Amino acid sequence: MPKLRLLQINYVHLHGSFENLLGDLKWLSWQHCPLEKLPSDFLLENLIVLDLQYSNLTSESLPSPYPSPGSFIRAPVSSFFPASVLNLPSIRILHFSDCNLSDGDFPIGLWSLLTLQRVWLDGNSFHSLPSSVSQLPNLELLSVDNCRSLQLLPELPPKLVWLYANGCTSMEKLPNLSNANKFLRLYLMNCTRLAAIQGLEHLSSVRLIAIEGCSDMATAFGDSFFQGYSEHAETSDMYLPRRHIPNWFNNQNMGSSISFDIPPFHAEQKFLGITLWIVYESTKDGPVMTLSPEAIIMNRTNGAELRHTCPLGYGPHNPGRHSWVCRIPVSYLGYPIRGGEQLEVLFEINQPLEVKQCGYHLVYKPNIEEYDQGQSPHVDEDVDSAGIMVDNMRPTRAHRKQVVSFLRRHWSLVFQKDDGLKKR
Repeated sequence: MPKLRLLQINYVHLHGSFENLLGDLKWLSWQHCPLEKLPSDFLLENLIVLDLQYSNLTSESLPSPYPSPGSFIRAPVSSFFPASVLNLPSIRILHFSDCNLSDGDFPIGLWSLLTLQRVWLDGNSFHSLPSSVSQLPNLELLSVDNCRSLQLLPELPPKLVWLYANGCTSMEKLPNLSNANKFLRLYLMNCTRLAAIQGLEHLSSVRLIAIEGCSDMATAFGDSFFQGYSEHAETSDMYLPRRHIPNWFNNQNMGSSISFDIPPFHAEQKFLGITLWIVYESTKDGPVMTLSPEAIIMNRTNGAELRHTCPLGYGPHNPGRHSWVCRIPVSYLGYPIRGGEQLEVLFEINQPLEVKQCGYHLVYKPNIEEYDQGQSPHVDEDVDSAGIMVDNMRPTRAHRKQVVSFLRRHWSLVFQKDDGLKKR
């Protein structure tokens, strides 16, 4: 089968020789693999995506070569990863979720696969990840959702944009984020022991922070974090375990809408944008799955309308009151603000969630200079467009069987013409 590029054989038990059979394969989906180890002639040197979710492969401690500067290092293979995994020079995407991985199941060479871009390790049993994870130069997405024994993450790789660590109930703090990617999205919902995020003060332009259900983080964000606003900031969204809008947010209203006029401002002032805040509550006792809230900003003066939905998408929400905070820069509005405009903001949210309180805060350059963290004005449009793709494509357990849809979303990454990584 020299032209075979995609092979899905979930649950299948194969026998026979694989020599010279799958050399051009790009994508292998073998969920619930019944084998204890992959065949020795299972050569996948051109493989880009390897999906072995829900499997429990085992292997003897055989030496496996993997490239190292100037030499070949021989390293023992773990009880899970087959030797062939460490010899995949083109691999970019690994799916090893729900495979009962523990701390001893990561071979040294796994984190030397420098082509890795996205790694899913959800639902496993390890307590930590090796520090060498931080050295992966091209890793953009790391998912460890529902790894309930995970206590510590290493320093994040320099290009990491999406960190999914929802439901990591043993994790108490994150690594220092001072040097993290400014487009970082942090998904940390229901990390019930999480009490600190080091370097948080340097994340005034972070694109998404979701910490609903992290009760110990309720007071971790000081007022200066919300008042800080880079002149070149993109939209950013935060889900927080806070029951009230802070007092300095002096334009508040009960219910799901608020109207206001943009006051005239002096020539030396520069209007930067609007920070919106809502408090919402579920009418049900337990967690619910629903879409993210949406803010509709209507300019009654010129008739323009803008809709902003948090990139969290469809996800869980906990009982009790929580907050959604979003920053809307003036560039996102699509028209200049000169003062005197009449605006109305409506907040829409799906049942059983209800908006209890809302507010807005207008931001001008003289008001934020003391908080400005000096964010770079450069905006990587490719990263942003990829963010839209990955935020919407991220598979949940309910959707993992929708292989066709998932394939479409990865197609450009897997089957691009060049052999190397797509340049940013």
